Amino acid sequence: MTSRRCAQTLAPVFQVDGKQYALLTPQLAGSRKQHVGVKIADFFSHRQEITTALDLLITDV
Repeated sequence: MTSRRCAQTLAPVFQVDGKQYALLTPQLAGSRKQHVGVKIADFFSHRQEITTALDLLITDV
C-alpha cells in the first residue's frame, strides 16, 4: 500500500452538514470518551470505512 493510500485509509473523510471532516484514527487511542462531544451525525453507512481504518491501525492489514 502506498503512503498516500495508507493515509487515505487511516483518515477517511466524511461530510456533515456540507462540511468535510477527517476521522483521525491514530488519535483515537489517546482520546477519552468524555472528551467526545454530542452526536451530530449517524455514521452507520460508513461502518466499513471506519472498520478498515481501525484494522489498518491495529493489524497493519
